[in-house]
Amino acid sequence: MTHMAAPSDGDETELGRLIQTLHEAQQRIQVLTGGAVDAVSDLASGSTYLLPVSQAHLRQSETEQRHFAVERAAILNALPAHIALLDRDGNIVAVNEAWRRFALVNLCSRDDLGVGWNYLEVCDRARGDWSTEASAMARGIRAVLAGKVADFAVEYPCPSPTAPRWFRATVTPLDRGGTGGAVVMHMNVTELKLASEAVRASSERFRGAFRDAVTGMTIVDTAGRFLESNDAFCRMMGYSEDELKTRDVSSVTHPDDWPESKRLIASLLAGERRGYNLEKRQLTKSGAIVWCRVSVSANRDAADRPTELIAIVEDISERKLAQLARDETETRFRQLADTIEDVFWLTDANQNYLYLSPAFERIWGRPVQDFYRNPDLWSASIVDEDRSNVIAAWKGSKYGKFDMEYRIQRPDGTVRWVADRGFPVLDDAGQVLRVAGTARDVTERKHARQSLIESEERFRLLSKASTDAIWDWDLATNSLWWNEGLEAQFGYRRSEFGPTIEAWRSRVHPDDYAKMGPDIDPNAKYQNDKWSSEYRFRRKDGSYAYVLDRSYVIRDSAGKPVRIIGGITDITDRKQAEERLAEQAALLDVSQDAIIVQGLDNRLLFWNRSAERIYGWTAAETLGRSAEELLYSSPADFHEAVATATKRGHSSAQFEHHRKDGTKLTVEGSMTVVRGSDGSPRSILAVNTDITERLGMEEQLRQSQRLEAVGQLTGGIAHDFNNLLTVILGNTELLVEQLGEDDKRRGLADNTMAAAQRGAKLTQRLLSFSRRQALDPKTVNVNQLLAGMESLLRRTLSSNISIELVLGKDLGNAMVDPSQLDNAVLNLCLNARDAMKDGGKLTIETADIDLDGDDADVAPGRYFMIAVTDTGTGIAPEILTRVFDPFFTTKEVGKGTGLGLSMVYGFVTQSEGQVKICSEPGRGTTVTLYLPGAVGAIAATKEPSESHPAQGGSETILMVEDDKLVRSHVENQLRALGYRVITAIDGSSALIAFRAGPKVDLLFTDVIMPGGMSGKQLADALRQIKPDLKVLFTSGYAEKAIVHQGRLDPGVRLLSKPYRRAELARMVRQALSSEPRLVP
Repeated sequence: MTHMAAPSDGDETELGRLIQTLHEAQQRIQVLTGGAVDAVSDLASGSTYLLPVSQAHLRQSETEQRHFAVERAAILNALPAHIALLDRDGNIVAVNEAWRRFALVNLCSRDDLGVGWNYLEVCDRARGDWSTEASAMARGIRAVLAGKVADFAVEYPCPSPTAPRWFRATVTPLDRGGTGGAVVMHMNVTELKLASEAVRASSERFRGAFRDAVTGMTIVDTAGRFLESNDAFCRMMGYSEDELKTRDVSSVTHPDDWPESKRLIASLLAGERRGYNLEKRQLTKSGAIVWCRVSVSANRDAADRPTELIAIVEDISERKLAQLARDETETRFRQLADTIEDVFWLTDANQNYLYLSPAFERIWGRPVQDFYRNPDLWSASIVDEDRSNVIAAWKGSKYGKFDMEYRIQRPDGTVRWVADRGFPVLDDAGQVLRVAGTARDVTERKHARQSLIESEERFRLLSKASTDAIWDWDLATNSLWWNEGLEAQFGYRRSEFGPTIEAWRSRVHPDDYAKMGPDIDPNAKYQNDKWSSEYRFRRKDGSYAYVLDRSYVIRDSAGKPVRIIGGITDITDRKQAEERLAEQAALLDVSQDAIIVQGLDNRLLFWNRSAERIYGWTAAETLGRSAEELLYSSPADFHEAVATATKRGHSSAQFEHHRKDGTKLTVEGSMTVVRGSDGSPRSILAVNTDITERLGMEEQLRQSQRLEAVGQLTGGIAHDFNNLLTVILGNTELLVEQLGEDDKRRGLADNTMAAAQRGAKLTQRLLSFSRRQALDPKTVNVNQLLAGMESLLRRTLSSNISIELVLGKDLGNAMVDPSQLDNAVLNLCLNARDAMKDGGKLTIETADIDLDGDDADVAPGRYFMIAVTDTGTGIAPEILTRVFDPFFTTKEVGKGTGLGLSMVYGFVTQSEGQVKICSEPGRGTTVTLYLPGAVGAIAATKEPSESHPAQGGSETILMVEDDKLVRSHVENQLRALGYRVITAIDGSSALIAFRAGPKVDLLFTDVIMPGGMSGKQLADALRQIKPDLKVLFTSGYAEKAIVHQGRLDPGVRLLSKPYRRAELARMVRQALSSEPRLVP
């Protein structure tokens, strides 16, 4: 039952005319019945016309009364509606002809046809299907009769044997006072109702067809804004319907196609056409291009003006691309492909490439010509995990669509995600003619999605793992989320705590919450991105915990705060400790600093326990003594500090003091004048903090950073020297072989050879210091190694030097390169010998030792210690910090290179160990090595093999070297050994030579090369083509591409520069004779 619109315009016009006639009659009729008032409502204008009848005039002219009664009846009978006049009690006093006809057919058989009935009682007694409408009608009549409402209307169904019918009933008062009865009018609105239902059903059918259509359909307004879109169109464009409603046609149309679309839309809106068809490119949400056929028509108003546009959008990408593939004019196709960032590709029926757009080279990182020449490069570029699935889908694309996302690896080693889509192009006979497709780089989208997943997972795991109470407050919904820490810290289960910020507020101590002010408020502007506070928070058991609450504001793209995420840490224990410390702070003895009080005469008056600990004197030993004489190395510093404090009330500075045992220490000291109640100085309070250890650590850090910088410089120099020495050694070796023993030039060649070898040793030491050498660490019994060196040391050192080995028992092993350790110990012993020119004692001591995390230079754990101690001249303190610097020496010119200790330092630190040196002038020096302990069996040692003449061969070697001198020299050496040699200066030229030249048996390549491709990357690329290719690397120093943590990667063969011809021949022969190894 609902309020409805009035009947049709034609019916209301007739009603208005007849009611107007009745209105004119009221000018002559003042009274018709005793106090009764009849009224008729004009449904069109909403006016009510009253027909008051005067009782006096009726009595004066009954004839005139009968005349107008007849006239009134004629007027009522002329109305098409069913009308009944009710008195103030709801009794029917009169009905019109339409009422009588309807009643005879449908309602009653009495002659009076309802006159005299109480209409209210009829409605109240109604039962069955329309009892609800009858009850409403009764309430409405009573409200009108009581003057509570001006009128009432209700629409209701009326059963009929022939067809459904609907009526609209209206009730209006006979006078505006509401005391003289009412007019009830029933108007048949069946035709209007059925028409409305038909329109609604038609609309429902249209909406259903619109939504369920498999073809994309959309409705836009005359400004081009999307109003409605079906599912097919949303899927095609990648947007939801709500997202489309925020966009217009131009935003999803390819920029090159928009001018034509805009022209056709304007033409349709101007009335120049009824609709149009157009093929154009649409841009999906992901940026992909979809070719569409668009059929556009318009919905129009009564004036035939377009009100909205309806578009049927068909995805014709496959047909369009097939059409392009068959297009004989390749230039047009290339121009189209070149205008977009996506790749267009085209193959023949056998899936050989016919065309690759320029974007292919940008994404794959290789020239497209490489793929024309070698189609297998495409599959080789796919990462191993994706390759089999992609190739299977690709082979099936001859019979259906190819749509995959997969990863490729570019020549520079980077990995990219590619979305690749293809489909077969058939000829008229249904046979596969071409396979066409597009590809795009979706790496950023993939990474963004993965980053989001990882970020959410990290937050979830962090929230789960943290014992803190983590919370997340959504400012828009005021919802508050907690992790399990809420129960762990405060006893509340999340289900019982409450999901809003008010639940948190109610548990904050009132005194503390009042201090927070507007900091926590959903409507706050949150100028800062961080918030923190300490307050008391009520636990479930009613007790309060002191907490530290820290949070961060998350904003949307417009900078508006949308969420706040934070964590609450229970700091009750800390607060209680702070309170206890605050209570005890008055007791000076608990201070970790030395707190000293001295009189104005500088005599000590107070000496706390920390002063006793720091300086070594007891309070009894110090009281009454002069602070200047007892502590200060520089009296001037003391007097200056006292003068400043006396003048300004406070002074602070760094002082050098001495302890009771004579050792020196550095303190940060402050002096404050203590005044009496009259303001006069009484004493001076000094607070001294021992910073000796901190300063030592800072100096140690600076020295370590300096040595690291020098190491990088010397490593680079050694690398360049090794290239030069390779050529010098090789050419000198040839000269020596070609010159006879009696040739005068033989001596020059020998001298050159000796100098080159010394240079090689020098660069080896530089590399050792800079940690660029490739170590071969093994499990070594160091005690056994040192015992084996004893006889060598006794022969090497002077006879006036005694040697003592103090080797610990039952010691563990060390993980170290034994040959490098040999050299390091020998270097230390030779330095000790030079420090004991008049003789002395050399002690070598070993032990196992545990280092903890307090030592910043090494990781905590078990270490093997070797200490080499001499009784020599010692090292001055100002020199001690420089002993590890390369080329630094105190020896006479020509007596040393200054690289001995540098080599030891580089070797030990590269072995993940530590070196410490302690020395005192006139008393000797101790150098201590800490080497990482090893777990496992002792490595077997190999006896040195007898040297054999250099052996060559006839295989083909691809030799890659960027240095022209080295390349020419090594090429000659290899050819002299019988090999066929192909040379290249970098990775790119090597790839070309490999593909174009004869079969290559061995790749001999430098590790570091210009052009962006290292030797390791070159080997990987060539093994994609020839998996069993054998590889030998060479380098002037250990390169991170093949050496990690000082060790060669497994499976790598390396020939270090500089090398002799015999070493070259041996390593090449070994590489060619070995089984191929896969380089990781």
